[in-house]
Amino acid sequence: MMHSLSSLSACLCAVVCFMGAVESQAGSDGRTENLGSASAAQEQSAEDKFDATFAKGMVALKNKSLEEARLLFIAAGEAADISKFPMSWLTAQFNACHAFCLQGRKAEAEALAKQIVIRCESSLGEEDRLTSEALGYLAFVLTQNGHLADAEPVYRRNVQVLESKYGEEHYLVATAISKHASLLQSLGRVREAEKLQRKALSIVQKVGFDSHPDFCYFLTNLAYCLQAAQKTDEANELMQRAFEIVQSSSDADLTSAGLILRKQAEFYRKEQNLDRAEALGHRALLRLAKRPDINRARFFYYDLVADVYRSILEARGLAGAEVDEILRQVEVEALAAKTAVSTVH
Repeated sequence: MMHSLSSLSACLCAVVCFMGAVESQAGSDGRTENLGSASAAQEQSAEDKFDATFAKGMVALKNKSLEEARLLFIAAGEAADISKFPMSWLTAQFNACHAFCLQGRKAEAEALAKQIVIRCESSLGEEDRLTSEALGYLAFVLTQNGHLADAEPVYRRNVQVLESKYGEEHYLVATAISKHASLLQSLGRVREAEKLQRKALSIVQKVGFDSHPDFCYFLTNLAYCLQAAQKTDEANELMQRAFEIVQSSSDADLTSAGLILRKQAEFYRKEQNLDRAEALGHRALLRLAKRPDINRARFFYYDLVADVYRSILEARGLAGAEVDEILRQVEVEALAAKTAVSTVH
């Protein structure tokens, strides 16, 4: 489970250099070989401990033993030296934070997410890719907990970190800018949001990303923002392009399929294109319903997407009981799909 190959190679190189120094002083009496073996054994022991503890945490999470899961993920993180196995450490910490969220312990989840950022900055550096991941996750947790004003400077800082590392014209920078802009729109700062969404779209076009299915992420976000700014014609033109990409792509082709489908469904509901809105809403909700209850996306987004789909069905004139039945059928459809997959495997 640990992302250990590159770190282990670096460690072994250090051991080789140290062995050379020892041999020059003590001669080849076998002690250096024992030293190298001991170091490798320690690395393997730490890796085995992480794998075993993390696996137990996943089982506890699946069984909804949330406090047990959290403690196991913390223990797994302690087994993974952040300087040698940073991705494993970060994954364990994120899952511990997720366990807090599932327990409804929002303040503790936010506190842990902030601690993760601090640890990454001190151990890996402010410009490390995983520090950016930690910043993004903190902003995500704050946003999902409704603390949008607190999340805004975190998103802004993440953009600055990525620009320092990759330059201003990079796909990761564009993605971070677009996320920041979406938050600004949620805060009612639509003019600022539009400016940043245009900047993000321009970056991905400059780096030649406009032929990838994920290009519709940037088109969707800008169109959604332009609709809020009441720039209807341009919004419709951009969303049509984004919709065509979604229609010709599978969910697996789209990195942020859930967000794209939800925003497009909301967009077309507001435009009174209810056929298109309903199809997108159903696809978005079914995608989430197919995931396990403990999945982060399902936990954070299911109610939001269900509410969007419900509003579309109500706009069609369906009564509450009819809407409830359709939502229940989505779960039935998802369960059948999950059962079919598990049977095949």
